[in-house]
Amino acid sequence: MRRARLGMFGPVQTNRGIVSQNAWQIQAIGALYLRQSPGYNGTMSSVIHYEDNIYIVDGLVRVLCDASRLEPDPDVIGDAMLATARLADATLRRVKDLVLQNDHLVDRPDYLRLLSRSARDLADALDEILRPGSTLAPVIASSVDELARIVAAQRAAASDLRDVLNASTGTNAGAEDVVSDDELSELLRI
Repeated sequence: MRRARLGMFGPVQTNRGIVSQNAWQIQAIGALYLRQSPGYNGTMSSVIHYEDNIYIVDGLVRVLCDASRLEPDPDVIGDAMLATARLADATLRRVKDLVLQNDHLVDRPDYLRLLSRSARDLADALDEILRPGSTLAPVIASSVDELARIVAAQRAAASDLRDVLNASTGTNAGAEDVVSDDELSELLRI
């Protein structure tokens, strides 16, 4: 028989069970109790915030773009850039898969365009970081093959996203954002 006792967060199951309380879960592991937020246990939440996710991915890619253009100290920031490259790659692939799975998104063409641009920028930034004269070259020397695979995969992903965008809109969506004549005249109107 399981007995519950009153703990810091309300009733807690004592013999290694999980009791849900106020949208939080308490998990007993030996004498320790871990507090976990809902949705962070490997399951997906019911609402996906595509724009926020794309914004975060783009921010990670921008950090790598800045590192590729600057001369950061490899001892200070090199490991962080390697971790950021891995995180940006994994997150970009995950968000891309979510957008491609849902054909009924209202802003899907915009998401595809933004993801394509982020994938292309990530590949370009990593390509620049992998350049032999790069200041980060000593730190990433052991991960050159992995980063080269990421570059190739992101270039392919950018191309695939552009193809899906072209197929879904029926137009040729190039790498550049294009302003139509009507939009330009509206913008220039005083």
